[in-house]
Amino acid sequence: MIPSFASTSECKWIYPIFYGGGLVEGDCTDVTLKIGDECAALLTTQGSTKVYSCKDAGVTKQATKCFVGPGAFLALLPDPIVPFKQADYFQSQSIDMASSSNIVVLDWVTAGRIARKEVWDFTRFGSKSCALSLQHMFIPS
Repeated sequence: MIPSFASTSECKWIYPIFYGGGLVEGDCTDVTLKIGDECAALLTTQGSTKVYSCKDAGVTKQATKCFVGPGAFLALLPDPIVPFKQADYFQSQSIDMASSSNIVVLDWVTAGRIARKEVWDFTRFGSKSCALSLQHMFIPS
């Protein structure tokens, strides 16, 4: 599953695997990632995240919390979010990083299922990203 070129560096590739073919109304995923001192990691997905319709006023949510230690590197490079017609979705990405660490963050969304003529037909899409750099950092265990 890991591309062959990924093994040529010390960077560890992480593919979270969630059950099912997407997120349904009311789903809430919560991922916490801790990158130790002088370590490198890439967090990605196996494919786009499909967000199905929310017809009963339920919101679908994803939250990612990352702690990046001194001298460490983190790349958050997921495939895009694909909100279907009437999807109600919110995601947050929060990164606490040491002043000597580095991050690359990709946050992207498609217009929906264009082949089905669902172009910007979702009910709501929200995304919040926050990175905080700390002079002295403690990574909770």
